[in-house]
Amino acid sequence: GGLVGKNSGTISYTDAEVSVSGDKNVGGLVGQNSGTVTSGAAVGSVSGDNKVGGLVGQNSGAISNSYATGSVNGDNKVGGLVGQSSGAISNSYATGSVNGDKKVGGLVGYNVGGAVSGDTAVGGLVGYNEVGDVGPRVVSACSINANCGSLPPITNSYATGAVSGNTDVGGLVGFNGSDRTVTNSYWNITSTGQTSSAGGGVGLTQAQMTSAASYADWDFDNTWVIYEGHTAPLLRSFMTALTVTVDYGEGATMVWDGTDVYRGGTVFELPMDHMYGDVSGTMSSRRVGTRTVTASGGLYSDQQGYIISYATSGNPTVEVTAPPRLPDEVSAITTQLASLEPVFKTDKAGAPSASRGGPLVRTIGAGVRLPDDAVSSETTE
Repeated sequence: GGLVGKNSGTISYTDAEVSVSGDKNVGGLVGQNSGTVTSGAAVGSVSGDNKVGGLVGQNSGAISNSYATGSVNGDNKVGGLVGQSSGAISNSYATGSVNGDKKVGGLVGYNVGGAVSGDTAVGGLVGYNEVGDVGPRVVSACSINANCGSLPPITNSYATGAVSGNTDVGGLVGFNGSDRTVTNSYWNITSTGQTSSAGGGVGLTQAQMTSAASYADWDFDNTWVIYEGHTAPLLRSFMTALTVTVDYGEGATMVWDGTDVYRGGTVFELPMDHMYGDVSGTMSSRRVGTRTVTASGGLYSDQQGYIISYATSGNPTVEVTAPPRLPDEVSAITTQLASLEPVFKTDKAGAPSASRGGPLVRTIGAGVRLPDDAVSSETTE
């Protein structure tokens, strides 16, 4: 192991950043574990023959709040987190590429009655296969609020990495025993390249994977974080709370665009790593005039990053001005409407009555009319 060869005690709040190689029971942090590993991490590559895992090679104890990010290569019982497990695994994930011959999984290669398991197959989460390859971007997780070591054996989990093999191949689980069930678990059908999975679970598109509405009964208040449209669920326990304060400066302006979104503002001392996107705010009204802006989103992070909340500085206003003229295509439509023949009404009997001639579009000022949505009580023309 990168830290300990064989553990029957307690290992907590530690990591290993070395490459590890061996024959059997090879792990990035612990080779063989019958004790407890909590808040452990391994980031180095791991290689071996039998029972090879990014964090632990062989586990009969308990693993929680832990992760592995290094690549894992082996022959039999090869997993991104654990090679073989008969213990409990919760609130943990793996992101490294996994390659092996038999019983290959993005999280666990082979399980014999423990936490997160299939029996034989190659899968994004749990697997076994004669010739298997679980590629990069494997992200698998099991909720700390769910007892993944009892029925059901796989719950509140997902997989996103590319998966390929010859026999019993699944996006989430390759082969699942008859006494096992899979609930509230999902895989990305686009990135895994798989449209089916053994034992249950639901395949989602990329858009569905990044929407909280797709995950039935998942706790996004206490266990998970999701940045809509950007990320799959992220485990809160690995992330740091961050309040982003946005300053809109003095004299900020924008031309009315029909929305209440203001894309601007300055954020000071924003972390450079694990932060993506551009800040945006919500205006108090989408109409012309002086509007108060509340910072509301736009930024997102990753599993090793931040749980983002927003605050606004002492400069929270923006002046929304009217558009200088209608777009050319709208002006053309206005001209066409004005040239139409007079329109006739009909009375109750259906006979023509008085005509209503002239232009059908009322204009303001020099032939320009503001859209109704832009007009506010402060607007005089």
